Amino acid sequence: MKKWILPLLVFFIFTSCNKGNEEDQQPAKDMSGVYISGHDIWGTNSTPKIWKNGTSTNLSNGVGITVINSVFVSDKAVYAVGKDEVNFSTTALRLWKDDVVTSVPASGITDYKSVFVSGDDVYIAGTEQRGNHTVAMLWKNGVPIWIAGSSGWPAKAEGIAVHNGDVYIAGVQYDFAKQMNIAQLWKNGVATELSTVFSGAQRIKVASNGDVYVHGYEQMNSVIWKNGQKIHSIATGYPDYGYFRSMFIDGSDLYVAGFREINNYPVPFLRKNGVESFLNTNANWGTAEDVFVKGSDVYVIGREPFAGGYARGILWKNGVRTPLTDGSSNTVLTSIFVK
Repeated sequence: MKKWILPLLVFFIFTSCNKGNEEDQQPAKDMSGVYISGHDIWGTNSTPKIWKNGTSTNLSNGVGITVINSVFVSDKAVYAVGKDEVNFSTTALRLWKDDVVTSVPASGITDYKSVFVSGDDVYIAGTEQRGNHTVAMLWKNGVPIWIAGSSGWPAKAEGIAVHNGDVYIAGVQYDFAKQMNIAQLWKNGVATELSTVFSGAQRIKVASNGDVYVHGYEQMNSVIWKNGQKIHSIATGYPDYGYFRSMFIDGSDLYVAGFREINNYPVPFLRKNGVESFLNTNANWGTAEDVFVKGSDVYVIGREPFAGGYARGILWKNGVRTPLTDGSSNTVLTSIFVK
């Protein structure tokens, strides 16, 4: 049984395809105000990058494994968060502000997962290892705040949003009584379970009217909850394979990026209010990883295979495809923000 679960796992699928060709590689067009986070993988090393207006900037020397998970652009600066794998059992937290890195030493497996800026305050959701368990954490302006998790009840924080002064965090906590992970939504530190079965919450968006949307998984389904109620679901097991990867709220419109398996290959799609459209790729398959809407323009980022067995980063703007990389390395695009 196949599952296309994570962008890094999709790398192994891409390495078997040689359908790409260099002739369709074009310079990025009309990319003003577009910021994209990601990393290039070179063997056992990875280089974190930020693309600004179509031009990439390396944020490390490419030695070791460093990844970026999220990017956010405020009126004053560009923020990105991720981690550096020091060794098999230790990571270091990374916060980049206008390409300048701040490192936070860690004692175990620790990760910044998502960043959100509200006014002058920088909020980061992530996970920290304490002893033999993980805890869900919030960092506000660098100050760590415990959210959930203890010995026997580990937790993880994955996504964050701030609305009208309220801090919302999506994640997961192990329920010792049920012997399984349960999707969680924390509002100002107070937890609400989104499901009663094996599940997890991964990304969160809050609409201008206060409606809270959470993306995650529930048993063998990729799901979206609105105000605690499940409103969309796509099967992730046989005979259908599909995954929601991200979402964006624009007024009353819900946009969802993801991919589903067709003829044994993942095909990227964009949904608007439940209506699904497939995105064009050079090899007729790939993945969509994040979506952002600005005015009348809809931006989606993802990956597609390329000649030589590598995967390259792709931007779709209003359905028009633009390669961001030349296919000389494996590229993972993780987050997009349009200013």
